[in-house]
Amino acid sequence: MLALGAALTACGDAASVGETDSASADTSVTDGGGDTVVGDTTPADTAVADTSGPPSPELVLGTNDVGSNDPTAFEALEEHDELEVQLGFQGFWMVVLAFKTRDIFTTPLYLEAHLTAGGVEQGSLVLGGQKLADGGDGYGYYYNFFLVVNDPGVAGGEGSILFKAQDDEGHSFQMTRVVELTGGE
Repeated sequence: MLALGAALTACGDAASVGETDSASADTSVTDGGGDTVVGDTTPADTAVADTSGPPSPELVLGTNDVGSNDPTAFEALEEHDELEVQLGFQGFWMVVLAFKTRDIFTTPLYLEAHLTAGGVEQGSLVLGGQKLADGGDGYGYYYNFFLVVNDPGVAGGEGSILFKAQDDEGHSFQMTRVVELTGGE
């Protein structure tokens, strides 16, 4: 009976892979062959750390202080974290995105991000030919992805970021992250 319960639980977990609700982050990684690479779905309380092999491929979406190009200034951006809408040095309101990655991409990269708030797209940016900076910690970093925000009045509410990265070999990554927008006018 216990084995049947475990089998049903495993099936339930497998069926839910790829399903998300609107309040959770949605990520996927695709290798050069077009296959989606899915992380370990073992529940955290039963997972056993394997330190014998190399670290798994990873991309961490984050932010940094404007103009900073240093790994110590990188801050991971988790679901429902605050993200500041700030007045940029060229007079535009923006959010500053960044990311760190390892073992997914070769450069150059194609990057794309969209910010939606209040059901309206507030900002969009697409960049090609982008390179990563070596952080000296096993990660390549991309700093200062300045995403202009159309209406700084969206600060104080919830926003959704859709972030995509792809290289010329077909490796791709896509993530949706819900954030709490702060700052603004």
